[in-house]
Amino acid sequence: MALSGHCMCGAVTWRYSGDIIRNLVCHCADCRRATSSPFTAFLGLRADELSWAGDIRHYESST
Repeated sequence: MALSGHCMCGAVTWRYSGDIIRNLVCHCADCRRATSSPFTAFLGLRADELSWAGDIRHYESST
């Protein structure tokens, strides 16, 4: 299965071409707090089939 995405500004992109190993949904307090939603979805992927392009930058939020 081919998946791809990018950050909000489009400077960093990613592509994955392997099978999804795992599909998880978590509803613990930490995940709910981090995402401000009732649950968070995760995918387990093989690192060797994931590619990144672009420079990752770190920004601090004022909120």
